[in-house]
Amino acid sequence: MRRTLFILGTCTVVTLVAIGMAMFWHAPEAATNSALTSTPDDPRLTYPTPFLNTRPEVKYVGDAACVDCHADIAEHYRQHPMGRSAAETTPAHLRAVAGSSGVRLERDDLVYRVFERDGEVWHSVERHNVQGKPVAVAEYHARFEIGSGTRGKTYLVEREGRLFQSPISWYNEQKVWDLSPGYNTELNFNRVIGTHCLFCHANRTEHIEGTLNSYRPPIFQGLTIGCERCHGPGELHVRVRESGEQVSRPDTSIVNPKHLESSLAEAICQQCHLQGERRVLPRGRSMDDFRPGLPLEMFVTNFMHKPELRANFRSVGQVEQMHLSRCYQRSGGALQCTTCHDPHRRPDVSERAAWYRAACLKCHHDRGCAVAEERRRVTSSLDNCIDCHMSKDGSSNIPHTAVTDHRILREPERTAPPPARVLQPDEIPLEPFGGRAKPLSDSLRRDLGVVLAEISENQPTAGSTLARLAMPLLDEALASHGDDVVARHAKGLALRQLNLNAEALRHFEQVLAAQPNSERSLLQAAEAATVLGRANEAISYWQRAIDINPVMPGYHLSLARLYAQRREWSLALASADRTIQLEPINVDARMLRLTALVRMGREPEARVEFDRLLSMRLKNEADLKRAFSALLR
Repeated sequence: MRRTLFILGTCTVVTLVAIGMAMFWHAPEAATNSALTSTPDDPRLTYPTPFLNTRPEVKYVGDAACVDCHADIAEHYRQHPMGRSAAETTPAHLRAVAGSSGVRLERDDLVYRVFERDGEVWHSVERHNVQGKPVAVAEYHARFEIGSGTRGKTYLVEREGRLFQSPISWYNEQKVWDLSPGYNTELNFNRVIGTHCLFCHANRTEHIEGTLNSYRPPIFQGLTIGCERCHGPGELHVRVRESGEQVSRPDTSIVNPKHLESSLAEAICQQCHLQGERRVLPRGRSMDDFRPGLPLEMFVTNFMHKPELRANFRSVGQVEQMHLSRCYQRSGGALQCTTCHDPHRRPDVSERAAWYRAACLKCHHDRGCAVAEERRRVTSSLDNCIDCHMSKDGSSNIPHTAVTDHRILREPERTAPPPARVLQPDEIPLEPFGGRAKPLSDSLRRDLGVVLAEISENQPTAGSTLARLAMPLLDEALASHGDDVVARHAKGLALRQLNLNAEALRHFEQVLAAQPNSERSLLQAAEAATVLGRANEAISYWQRAIDINPVMPGYHLSLARLYAQRREWSLALASADRTIQLEPINVDARMLRLTALVRMGREPEARVEFDRLLSMRLKNEADLKRAFSALLR
């Protein structure tokens, strides 16, 4: 199962918006519900708010409609990390940090390169022979870059309207190129970029329902995070202003976060800065449904590890850290993200010490620092409160990156944190963010079941336990809402973890009956059918998956393996060749191609392929020679 599905990669809802790569490794893509119009319980229709643009029928208009009236804000925002969150890749950055020679990295038996060609930036992965010459090369135009560059940039490759992450990223703090966070050398250019990856690093996209990473052109409707992400859709506001109508105070045609109560204002930041362990969409919700001015938890449920099960609070996200701080807890809601951060403008380096000190003094004006200024300046020559109370260290999960501690400690930690409590048998390790009321509501129990099933997939030891805990929660959800395809897919995942593949397959088939193009369920159905020895069904599922996403090498390779099992060598060869066309460095596909050629009596071609494999400096060269000799007998 894992051999094929590893190509899907992972995608986090962690968003340190200033670093474009954080989102691409932490947590798998949450299930995306069907696009909705509106339902009777849609919060956009039912939540009491004076702001009129929270309603679903109000359209987005794009940043250009804002600039004429808000030119000064727009100019400052272009320099803000959110205003530089994504861009089309140009050679200028590469030239600035790598010069004309480009980038070369060696990892395991692979060579990665970044180079300029015809005014475009290209990334490649290569296998070299003993003379150091490339014998198999996969090259891709790195069309988009994600990240402001403050901490780094990662790069996206487009193949036929589908987005994948390059394995090569730039880390600005240490001025190095290295593998992207969470990458390994098996993934190469096959890690899909889904909607949750893009949600916090780009403005808007039009995702093709059911697919993992396919988008309608143009892929990005505005690259950088736009004004409407925090203020909501602007159609009504623009219409009112252009008409010259009398405007109320506050202007209810558009959300201004400063007029929101603290929890609703914070929800706007939490869209992207609430890290958590995993987030799941409640039944009938889409992430694109959220509107500023509404509670975020009505549109997405964020799950965290229980505090006592975490050994180090430095490893959690900025919002969680802030909620742990005494400053936040004692402020009665007065301390918010915008207390210290201006979402429109980032202070210049020369201004930052005074900027953040002024933010601290909003609350501490009558009682300054207890440490004498002379002593303070030993630690921080600029007398920066942040250096002592919100220091950076290397505990970030993102390589080559240090992250500011938002717990706002009175004194730096001098001892290691206590060890995490051991998880008890049958104890559920996750809880909704904010410690919401217990017992959990039916909807939260459903969301918890979905999350437990999803995280069970990548837990080699605890996977079956998590799946077993998920089962009763999912059974409850499906008993009341049998058409909940997300819960049904999750139950299929749990059943697979429990080695109940036949029952799992029935659930995936039910999802596919409702959503025939659900790429996730097609992959799981193909894997389950393969385990059950139902090759005809598995082949059909893989063919359907290829129809949806023809540029995924792993799909073609899985199909090739099934044909080989059935000794349908010409079909196996065709699928192996297509895999190699998409991913020339794929050794497994070349081995299968070699086998198919021998079985078809095409020994001279097989020897050419064998020599090519031998030239690739593979670690298992002796095994390869033995296998080829056995084939020829």
